[in-house]
Amino acid sequence: MKKIINNQVYDTETATLIEFTSWGNPSDFYFEEECLYRTQKGAWFMRGRGGLASRYAERISHSETIGGSKIWAMTEDEAMSWLAKVNVDQALARWPDKFQAA
Repeated sequence: MKKIINNQVYDTETATLIEFTSWGNPSDFYFEEECLYRTQKGAWFMRGRGGLASRYAERISHSETIGGSKIWAMTEDEAMSWLAKVNVDQALARWPDKFQAA
């Protein structure tokens, strides 16, 4: 999947998948999946997709909704925050100086 955001191309085929998480079964209306990517130039982005009752659903008419997907750019801080929520060990390994022991 490709998207141009602010004249930058974000492509899931050429970027590195860092982490993903999913909720539910892909056949479920509420299914959601989020994938964090990093481009070869170091930019961060997310691809989200989901069923027809998810936050990624797309309205195709007044009374019809289908599952959908989208890509959006992220800052490094946003990527770090998201990764810390879904995979603490990977976040600590990637940004060891950003987190402190309590």
